[in-house]
Amino acid sequence: MNDFNVRTRLFGAVILLALTVIFIPMLLEKEPPDRFHFRVEIPPEPATIARPKPRIYEAPEPIKPLVTPVPVTEPSQQPVLSTKKPPVNTGQDQWIVQVASFSKRSNAEGVAEKLTAKGLKANVEAIQAANQRTVFRVLIGPFNSEATALTNKKKTESSTQFKPLVIRISSKAR
Repeated sequence: MNDFNVRTRLFGAVILLALTVIFIPMLLEKEPPDRFHFRVEIPPEPATIARPKPRIYEAPEPIKPLVTPVPVTEPSQQPVLSTKKPPVNTGQDQWIVQVASFSKRSNAEGVAEKLTAKGLKANVEAIQAANQRTVFRVLIGPFNSEATALTNKKKTESSTQFKPLVIRISSKAR
């Protein structure tokens, strides 16, 4: 036999001897060792549980609505189609909702008509793009507050397949 086979057999024999020394006593024990038994003591429940008293708040004065309700009128059947920018208020920033932009005026006017039929005031604006092409944007607004613009954006998103943008028209840039 060569030297490698002898070493391999001796190593195997040592391993078997070690496993025998470890596991035979465990198998011969009748009761498991105490290290596997845990004694858990639960303390008795207290007689009373101290709970904080609930706070009672006085109701403040009734809140006045920030927006006065406006009666709903029938939407006009004709869309507002123009190539000029929407009117601007010189006192404060305004907000518009850009629904979509098209390279063909007829596509923009078709979307504006559908939005008008749904009760939204839609405009078509022609602008010069960076590549010197004319682009027709479909806009809703202007609105005096961002909240109103966001409300109209959500209404447009829920009723169309477009993803509108809310754009601020700064009063300082005019």
